[in-house]
This record gives sequence, structure tokens and C-alpha cells, in this order.
Amino acid sequence: MCNKYLKIFYISSISTILFASPLIVDQSQAQNQKEDGEIRFLSKEISVEKNFIIAHENATVLFEDKYMRSDSIVYDQKKREIEFFGNVSLVEKGLYFFIGDYAKVGLNGNATIKNMFLYHKPRHIWLYSNESNVTEEKFALKNTFLSSCRSENPDWGFYIEEGFYHKKNQYFELYNVLLYATDIPVLYIPYLNFSINRERKTGLLVPKIGLSTSEGLYYSQPIYYVPNWWSDYEVAPQIRTNRGGGIYAKYRFADSLYSKGEISSGIFFENDSYTKEYKLSNMKHYGLDVFYKSDNLFWNIDDNLLIDMKYLNDISYISLHQTDTKIENNNQKNEENEISNLIESKINYQVSKGNNTFGLYNKYIIDTSQSNNRQTLQTLPQFKYHYGLNSFSSNILYDVDFNYKNFYRLEGTTADLYDMSIPVSFHWNLLDDYLKLKITENFYGAYIDFANTDLYQEDKNFYFRHYHQIDLFTDLGRKNSDGSFHSIDFGASLILPDIVHKSGFYTPIENSDEVCQVGDPCEFQREKAIDSSLELRFAEHLNDRNGKEIFYHAFQQPVVIEDGKIIKLDVLGNEFKLNISDDLYIYNNLNYSFDMGKVLKLSSTINYDDKFYKYELSHFLNHEKEDNYLEFFSTEASMKLNAQYSLFGNYSYDIVKDSTKSWGIGYNMSKRCWNYKFQYKQEEIPISTNIGAETQRNSMLYFLIELYPLGGFDYEFH
Repeated sequence: MCNKYLKIFYISSISTILFASPLIVDQSQAQNQKEDGEIRFLSKEISVEKNFIIAHENATVLFEDKYMRSDSIVYDQKKREIEFFGNVSLVEKGLYFFIGDYAKVGLNGNATIKNMFLYHKPRHIWLYSNESNVTEEKFALKNTFLSSCRSENPDWGFYIEEGFYHKKNQYFELYNVLLYATDIPVLYIPYLNFSINRERKTGLLVPKIGLSTSEGLYYSQPIYYVPNWWSDYEVAPQIRTNRGGGIYAKYRFADSLYSKGEISSGIFFENDSYTKEYKLSNMKHYGLDVFYKSDNLFWNIDDNLLIDMKYLNDISYISLHQTDTKIENNNQKNEENEISNLIESKINYQVSKGNNTFGLYNKYIIDTSQSNNRQTLQTLPQFKYHYGLNSFSSNILYDVDFNYKNFYRLEGTTADLYDMSIPVSFHWNLLDDYLKLKITENFYGAYIDFANTDLYQEDKNFYFRHYHQIDLFTDLGRKNSDGSFHSIDFGASLILPDIVHKSGFYTPIENSDEVCQVGDPCEFQREKAIDSSLELRFAEHLNDRNGKEIFYHAFQQPVVIEDGKIIKLDVLGNEFKLNISDDLYIYNNLNYSFDMGKVLKLSSTINYDDKFYKYELSHFLNHEKEDNYLEFFSTEASMKLNAQYSLFGNYSYDIVKDSTKSWGIGYNMSKRCWNYKFQYKQEEIPISTNIGAETQRNSMLYFLIELYPLGGFDYEFH
């Protein structure tokens, strides 16, 4: 028989096995697609002996979603089984790639493969097994080695005495497992169950382990439960041997394409000895969080709902729950990681139809620095109505805003505030649209009614004002020869007060030395007077030919005017950003008061980020209030040693307190099949004590290891 040709046999398995006549075709024509139910043999030599079809030399079988190849093949038509001898390779559904010495495959889906090498292409998982029995549902494995690293000298792997791989749900169920680092056994695991698909699955999440000189051994084991496709639960009991124990739970759901929610709660019980040593105000820390967000609550209505409710008895509820969540993201800013003493809850609903927008807002604050919140001022509720921009004619526009606030608390003055704003603007384009003129007539009125106080009860507390605003500005742009685009926006805004009427609360006694007490009406914000002023503003942008920003600069300078004369310069605002290169930019934002002769707010950043180095230095200052002066600087840096290894660190210093806020340093390794992270960090966390809110310095040694796609383990030492 000439080797130039292949013999192809077709066998139908529709009802009975029918044997078709042999068909001889050229090799180039041997790639025709098979029909459903057919077995196709391709080989240089095919023979038939009774019930057996025997193929030699580059023998190949195609059946349904399987491609099977070996040195020789024997098909038993009676038993409907195919045996493969020598250099066996099988492909199933394009996902599983088998290599072995011997295999027996039944047409019912069952198979036995010896010395099998299996590769799962989508998740880059491979395993080698001395013997595997395969069915349509699962692989049964014995004496198996599994890894996701390269097959030659893998960095890690599991030696498995016995196990199963379930095809449909794509998860492994393994018994008597040894974890190897290269060729060194490091951990024995009696039972292991993990999934390699991206669907959620019930089971145990990564445990968290830590060690602290003050709290002792820390251990938390999250338990994950998936009841359906749209929700899941997580329950995480934890123990701190020297401090106490507790449990935290979380329920997440997505009830529509436009909405999602989360409910979490927990409680922690302090040991009596720990409570006394650190003078804690509570032996139990508990709380409840409810979050729900919908961008389309009712069909065919443009509305949205936000529920973000928080309740806790003290700030330690948060710090105990967030023991390890903050440190895992090294890219977060230090100020973003800090826990605030003010816990804000809100329920907001907004609906729009045409130019009309209605909003109902509720805000409730828990001040954990106070022993109770009976005097904390709440906004329950606030109602807003906005009538969107409309026109009397082509160059006359107006809109309307109405606002109602109910200020509530258990002890002290409460109030109802009503206010309305109606700006009416007139627009003209001058000098062939190079110059624009806008004149706005601003009308504003407010009324406030107090309760639980004897003050401001005799007179009605009204406020009304009307002022003119004249804007003259231009917006110019030009495309340069190199493709970059430069735009400039500059102008002037003149404010001229006209009518002001105020009574009661809005007419405070000038130069009063009276100190405002908590709970008094003076706590409420009075409307700031509108003085004659001229504001000069300027902004420019430079973008390259691809639209990427190169340069941005803007400033505003209000000037106070009285009787047509310049009295003083008001607060200067200046913002600047320069992208020096693709890797380096500098940024500055400044607010300076000429009247007070000091900087009110300042934020500066220099950032460098390329493929190997990242560095950021930031400085922040806020001196708007004398009793709340903030100033600190922070820096973050990372360096890639090579493609897999990097160093990182951060440092934050409080200039006002003359002390370090936090600092940390770490080492990271990342490969396709695994990664680990090692970090040491110090930071201050808030606690509630018998004498009020205090901070406690926390030192942490953190270690994380992740084995792809299994997951990982992380450890903390405090």
C-alpha cells in the first residue's frame, strides 16, 4: 500500500454499528469534517479482523468532540471500546489535552489512561497521574502531581494520593495532599477542594492568621456560601487569644441588572483583662451595615435610590473587622485607609421627569468620639426640587432650586430651613463669537424656624437677597503644526449686590464675644453676605495630537469692591499640572488668603511611574479653621528588581503632631502561577476608651502567598 495515501473508515453509531466501505483519499483531502455519530479513523495502514479494526502508523480517531492519536489503535466494535498504544495524545472539547503511554476509551465516555499528562488550556493547569479513570462526569486520579507552573522543575505543586476532577463544575476534590515548594514538602493537607472556573462556589475562603504581643494569636476562617446566581453569604468567625473573639457576617445580592446590595453585621466580645488594661469603654463591639443602590428602581421612570446605613456602638467594631483589608492594597493612599470617628448614614432617592428633578435625602451621623449622640445634629429629611435649565427666548435662560431641611437632634435646638434660588441669565455672542457676555439676575430667599429654644421666637427669621452678576469671557483654541491642541479660557465676573432683607436669626449682633455652645442656634450656618466683587479667572489646556494632556493651569482671583474702589483681594485659587513626560508629572493646588496673610489649603504632588520604578511624594495642608489645622506629607515608592520581584514602601508624617502617622516596607514576587507578598507596617488606629476617643499604634508583619488558581494564605504578626 502506498504511503502517499490514507485510509479513512467511517463507522455510524446511530442504532447498530454499520461498517462502510473503505474510502481512499489523498492526505490533503483528509481534513473533511465528520458528521454527528460517526467514528473516523485516519491511518497509513488499516486492517479489519473479525470485530476489530486495527490502525497502525500515525493512527488517529475523531469521534464527537474528541481527537485521539497514538502509534497504533485497536477498536473493538462489539464492546465499543478503543485502545491506544504508544505516544497517546487525546484532545477533548479543545480544553483537555492528554498525553500517556496507554489508554482505553469507551464510546460511552469512560476511559482508562496510564501515565497520563493532562493539560487544561483555559486555566493553565496540568497534572501527571500514574493511572486515571475517566467518565463523562469526572476524572478519578491516583498518585498524581498537579501544578500551574511550567512542567519542567515547577516552583510549586501538589502530590495527591487520591482525588477527583469534576468536569461539569470544573473543580478538584483531593485527598491526602502534600504541598511541595520545588522538590521540598512543606505542608500536608488531608482534604482540599477548589474550583478552576470563574463561577462562585460554596466553600472555605483564605484563612487569616496573625500574631500580636498584645492580642495573642489571631485566626479568622471565612466560610462562603452560594445559594443561587444572584446572591452569596460570607461568615467569618475570629479569635484573638489574649483579647477575645467574635463573628462577622455579610450577605450580598444583585436583584436586577440595575441594582445591588449588601448587608453586614458582627459582634466582638472583649476579655475582661484586656478591657481593663487598655481602659476600653465597651466590652462588646457590634454593628450593622446596610447598603443598597439602584439606578432604576421603577420601570419607565428615571430614578435612583441609595441606601447606606451604618450603626455601631464604638469605633473598634470597624478596626476589628478591617484587620487585614487595608494592607492588601498597597496602591491606596494612606488618608483613604484611615478610619474616621464620624460615621455617616444616608438614604437618598431622586426621580426626574423632563426638566423636573425631585430628591429626598436623609443623613444621620454617629460621632464615636462622644459618649452619646444626643446633641449631634442630623438632617432628617432634606427635600430638593430642581427645575432644569429652560428658556424664555433664545438668549434668556433660567432654572429653579427649592430646598427644605429638617435639622433634628434629641437634645438642643432643632430647626426647619426653607430656601429657594432662581437665577435668570441673558446671553449674547459678540465680535463674531470671539467674546461672550452673560448677565445673571440672582434671586435667593430663606426662612428658618427654630424649636427647643427660647431664642429667635419673637421675630420671623427671613433672608432675601438679589444681586447682579456680569460675565465677560472668551474661549479660544488652536491646533498647532505638530498636531497638539492649545485652548485658553479667560474672563471676568462682576458681582453687584442689589437688595438684601434679613430679620431675626439672620441679623446677628456684631462683634459679640459670646461663645457658641453646642445645641444653641448659633451652630446653624448663616448665609454668607454677597459683597461687591470682581473675579478674574484664567484656564489653559495643552494636549498632544492623541488628546493626552500635557499641561493644565487655572486660577481665580476675587477682588472685593466698595464704592467703586478695590478694598482687598479675596482668596486666590491656583491649580497647576504638568506632565513632563509619559512617566512624570507634578501637581499643585493652592488657596491663599491675602486678608489673613496665610495659606488656607495646599496640596502638592510629584509622581513618577515607569515600567520599573514608581515614586510619589505628596504634601497636604488645611488651615481653613483655626481649631482644625491639618498638615502632613506622605510618600510611596516601589521598584521592580526584575520581571517578577519588586520592593515597595510608604511613609506618612503628621507635621502638626510632629509624629509619624504610618510607615511600611515590603517585598513582592509575582509569576504567572503564583505570587507572594511580605510587608511590615506601623499605623495608628482609633479606639474608644473611658476618657474618650484615643489612638493606638499598631505594628503589623504581613505575609501573603497565592497559588494560581487555587487561592492563597495570608498571615499577620502584630
